[in-house]
Order: sequence, then C-alpha cells, then structure tokens
Amino acid sequence: MRHASPHHRGAAIDRTSTPDRRFRATRARLFPKGGFFVILLPVQSQALRPYEFVFVAPAGTKSVSVAGTFNGWNKDAHPMTADADGKTYRRRLDIPVGKVQYKFVLDGERWIVDPNGKTIDDGNGNQNTELVILPDGYSQPSSPNDDSLTGSGLLHETNGDWINYDRGRLTFKLRSRENDLRAATLRISALPSGKEAIVPLQRVSRSELFDTWQGSIPWDGKSPTHLVYSFKVESGKADWSYHGTISPPMSQGGFEVKPHELPFLRTPAWIDDAIIYQIFPDRFANGSRENDPKDVQAWDTKPTYSNRFGGDIEGIKRHIPYLKGLGISALYLNPVFKSPSNHRYEADDFRLIDPQLGTNKEFGQLTQSLRKAGIRPVMDWSLNHSSPEFHAFRDVREKGAASPYASWYNVYSYPVRVQDNPNYEAWYGFPSMPKFRVMNPPTQKYLLDLVGFWRKEAPGLGGIRLDVANEVEPAFWRLFRKEVKGQDANLWIVGEHWGDSRPWLQGDQWDGAMNYPFREAVVQWIAQGTTKPSQFLDRLFEVYGWYSPQANRAMLNLIGSHDTPRFRTLAEGDAKLAMLGATILLTWIGSPSIYYGDEVGMEGEKDPDNRRGMRWDLVGESNPVYRHYQKLIAARRSSKALRGGDPVRLGADDSGNTVAYGRVFGKDAAIVAINRSAEARTVKLDLPVSLARKAYVDVLSGARLRAGDSISISLPPYGSAVLTSGSNASPLSSLRPRPKSSAPRI
Repeated sequence: MRHASPHHRGAAIDRTSTPDRRFRATRARLFPKGGFFVILLPVQSQALRPYEFVFVAPAGTKSVSVAGTFNGWNKDAHPMTADADGKTYRRRLDIPVGKVQYKFVLDGERWIVDPNGKTIDDGNGNQNTELVILPDGYSQPSSPNDDSLTGSGLLHETNGDWINYDRGRLTFKLRSRENDLRAATLRISALPSGKEAIVPLQRVSRSELFDTWQGSIPWDGKSPTHLVYSFKVESGKADWSYHGTISPPMSQGGFEVKPHELPFLRTPAWIDDAIIYQIFPDRFANGSRENDPKDVQAWDTKPTYSNRFGGDIEGIKRHIPYLKGLGISALYLNPVFKSPSNHRYEADDFRLIDPQLGTNKEFGQLTQSLRKAGIRPVMDWSLNHSSPEFHAFRDVREKGAASPYASWYNVYSYPVRVQDNPNYEAWYGFPSMPKFRVMNPPTQKYLLDLVGFWRKEAPGLGGIRLDVANEVEPAFWRLFRKEVKGQDANLWIVGEHWGDSRPWLQGDQWDGAMNYPFREAVVQWIAQGTTKPSQFLDRLFEVYGWYSPQANRAMLNLIGSHDTPRFRTLAEGDAKLAMLGATILLTWIGSPSIYYGDEVGMEGEKDPDNRRGMRWDLVGESNPVYRHYQKLIAARRSSKALRGGDPVRLGADDSGNTVAYGRVFGKDAAIVAINRSAEARTVKLDLPVSLARKAYVDVLSGARLRAGDSISISLPPYGSAVLTSGSNASPLSSLRPRPKSSAPRI
C-alpha cells in the first residue's frame, strides 16, 4: 500500500477483515432436575446480524455513507437514506459478528467517527469507530462449569482452516465460545479398519468471543486415509457430541475427511529461518549520482509525497556487507519498476527498472550479489493496477473503445479522462491507478508472464510481495501460484492484507501475509500502553490460532513499514520501548521483517514522514538499539526454537505489566520474558515438560539459568530476557553479526 489523500488516510483503508460466514447458532442446555435433557437442533449458518447505522448530519450536508471493515472501506458501497427531517441518515446492514470498524463519509469527502460510538486508534494514528456484533446466545454469561453450552460458538469444518498437516502430525481445530468449555476431546476412527483414537484437545488461543482448541494424530502426509470423527464437548457435569450438529453424547454421525485429498499449504523451507530487511529504495543509500533525479533533495530533507532523495540500486549493493553483517537473510524491496511516484506503486512499465534507480542489468547484478551473500531478494509487485502511462492504458486513452487493450480496464465512458472522479475503475478512485481486469485473458497472460521474465532478469529471486492483494480476485491468485510454483517451488508468495488472511492461506494462493494484526498487538501494549499484558498475549495467540503452523512460520511479521508510523515514534521516542518491541518481533513465530532504520532507532510520523533517509550515522556499538538488534538477530539465527518452534503460553501479569511465552522445537527451547513497567520485576513461571529441566543462557545479559519445573527470571525496568537452551545450536550459529558495518556511508 502507498500513501492516500488525507481523507483516505483517515479512513484506515485496506484494514479489512474477511467475514466468517459459517457461524452456528443454538443454545444446548443440561437441566439438573429431571435427568439428562438436550435441546437437539440443527446448527444453522449465522454469520451476519442486522445493525442500523444512524447519523445526524450537520446543516448543509448533501450525502452520507458508511464505510468500514465490512465493505473494504468503500465510501460508495453503502449510501445512507435521510429521514423526513433531512438531517438524520440511516442504513441497515447485515454485519459479520465480531469487531468491526467504521466511519461516516460526508459528501464523499469528509470522513468522521461516529460521535455516539467508541473511538479507537488503529495503531497507525487513524481514529475509527469500533462496533462489536455478538453472535446469538451471547446475551447470557458463559462459564465452563454451568452445565450449558453456547451452540453459536461451536465451529469446525473439513477444510484447511480446521484440518492441517505439518511435521508428521494431522491437526484438528475446534472453535467454541470464550470460556464456555471445561474440556474438549476428539474421537476419531479410520475406515475401513475401524481403528479408533481418543485425543484430548488443548486450548491454544482465546479472543473476546472465541476459544480455539486443537489436537493431533500422527500421519505421514500422503497415505490414503478415510477418517470419521466427532468432538466431545463438556461444560460442568454435562457433555455433548458435536459433528456439525449438537446432540447427546455418543450420538451417531460424524465429520468425514480424506486428508490425502486436501490441498495443505506447502511453503518454502527457507522462510522458516528468514530474517527480513525492508528497504524503501529511494531512501536507503545513494550509490550513484549519475542517475539522480534533476530535483534530487538533500538526504536529511523532510520527506513529502513527491520528493526524491536519490537512493538507488548501487547504494543497496554497496551496503550488502552491512546487511550480511547484521544477519539478514532476505531483502524485501519496495517497488523498483519505472513509475511517476517515489513509492513506485503505479508502474509505467512492469518490465523496466526505474532509470532513477538503475538498469535491469544492474538490478540483476544486485540480486546475484545478494544471493552470494546468503540474502534472498523479494520484489514488491502491484498487479492490481497500473499507472496511466502504462502502454495498455495509454493506448485506451488514445484510441478509446477501438483500442485492443480496452478489455484490460473497466472504462465507464469514452474518451478516458485522467482527472478527479475518473470515468474508469481506479484503486480507491485515484486517477493515477487504473485498476486491471486481471481475469481478462490477455491481461492475465501479461501479468503471469512477469514471473518468468523477472526470474531471468533477476537471478536468485527469492520471493514476491503482492500489494493490495486482498483486492484482487482469488481466482487470479490461484493461477498466479500455479505459475510461480511451477517455475520455482521455493519462491515465497506473501500478500498484503491488514486483517485475517485465512481465505488466502489454504494452500492454493499465498504462502504468507503481512502480519499487521501482530503489529497492532505489539504497538498497543508496548508502544502505546493501551492494553493489558493478558490482552496482548491473548491477541498474539488468537492470531496464531487463525493459521496453520506452516502459515504462521511464513508470515511476514512487522512492527513498522512504509505504511505505518515508526515504532519508536509511536512509543514517544522511548528507546527502551523500541527495544522491547524488537524483542517480541525477533522471538515470535513468523519471519521478522525489520523496516530500514528501525534497527538504529529511527523515528518518523505517518507516511510520508516514516520514509526519511537512512541514518547511517547511528550505526555503531554506541547505539543501544543497534546493539539490541544485533544480539536478537544472532540469537534467532543460532536457535532452532526461536526460528521454527511452536509458541507456548507461559503467563501474563496485569498488575506487574509482564508477559512470558516459550518456543519449542523438538528438544530445543526458548523462554521470552517482557517487563513493560518502570520497576524491576522477577517473573516466576511454572514450566511445561517441553521447557522444564534445561540449562538456559540469556542472550541479552549473558546470565546462565537452570530451570527445574519452574524458573525465576529477573527483569530490569522496561527490560526483557531471551533464554535459549544449550542444545539448540545449529549451523546458522556461526553467522554472527559484525560489530560495525564496513560498508561505505553516504
């Protein structure tokens, strides 16, 4: 995503959540008098619930609409109707259950929060109104001991959202209402053998509305298998069987699945170990004055939406030793195609490197040099739209309906006018970004052919980041994945989406997504201090529970990007809080992405201020933020548990403002403890078997600790500890960060 006009930025565009249209609604109860009695009802789809938006407009308002996460922040999707008084506007909509955000849009231009609603900060400086839509049956409190069950909370389906294969285990997930079940069990049998298994489920995550439970059985990932199963769910002294309907215990019926026929997600193995560095090319380093724009600005100039600083491919190439020394293994580059903008998200030519950055040949040399240094380059492609100067759209402008490219775009009338309120479909109405019809066969062929073209032009290409990817038809991404994986199964496909990305991570579209929900959780607790430790940990595990383990490992985790304010700025310049954010970024499951300059503590407000020139003067041992990143990167590279281990919830103390979690990969383990208080804390943790009875080293302080069935960890004010077990060394441990960059400065 790139910058938007002020009113669009205020709307928090593209922070959409995909509605889950499969909620179930019943309320089954056990009545203690009169023996066992169950209300047996079919479990019916109840994804949406009606809600009426009401807004009293100021005098002179001509139109009001409502836009939010439920309609992709589309200001034109849901216009509201005025009452007889001419000022009260209403619109009744079916809204997905859960949390949604919205704003009212006045006269198509002015975005405002609901004065009668709850206003929240989305973590990017945008103020939106939050609304919570509860499922049926949630009017009564829940308890795991009340002998009753909220049926609308139960959900399981026989697809990749709920069944997954990874590392020799077939895992089944079950969703229930938050704090509604005392226990849950998977009862499963194989046909035709009739071999049975009883698997207790563990609660792996909790949100404000739902708990997620899971259990697994061994499987080799390929043997033909026919399974029949159901879930036993318990509350108090009562229990039920759930198999799509809620029925008495031991009832006949069950889910059926042939797991060998499911398209489980398979991701490149290298992404599990990756440490990513993101570069905005114009702002990282100017290596050649020969390709500078005529109006190039001084490196320390205040960024605007249009000015250019002269960063280029040669500047990146000269700093490969810095990236390698830091311990980076993948480089995510914002767009490099020829473009009229400094962010280059609208391409004039998808096959040409912007001359102000360099040439195609120089870019190929860069990617080869990166791979020799052990760094995989990741390109950023915006296949949703082009610029008006792209050859196809330019031809449509010149020839109108007679153009052979007229079918590439949705043009409403001719001649085409590139101006405000364009007469063609454009990304969020911006005339500079005419939207492709990607399923149009000639358009589709052109875009898919880019994969082969850039694999030749950029040898060693490691992955492709897809801009505004949730706004492109899923059918196109299915074709795109076939094209990419058919050429190189190790190419990583990561999509931009600001919410729940489950629909795209079923094995047929992307490998991972930009993990903005993770960032939101870290920003709110660490940078802003607006949530409690328990809420933070709940949110981390909730987001983890959305995805399969391999999708979690392939997520691009971030605490900052070209689209967000700098983390340290959100923390009001506090270096210690910035370091706590880095601790979480580099120890949580997923591939951590470091936005250029965050490792030295750079600051910046919202786009474009977050795109300042790289501060090379801050690189060095005297910078505590830089040293902290060095230690964390080295720790992650030398720890199997930190790179690919499953997360384990250890505890959150709201009164002490501390959090602890573990990571486990086989016998290798890590424990992470965070103290977001101004006082020193000692965190005492009871450890599961996977983390207990091990010797640990704190990679930040050098302290050695031995854990029994519990452990006590001393934390300084606004400090953290990252304990790794002694058995988790790997070949990567020899790759330590250098104390200083030997690369030339600008």
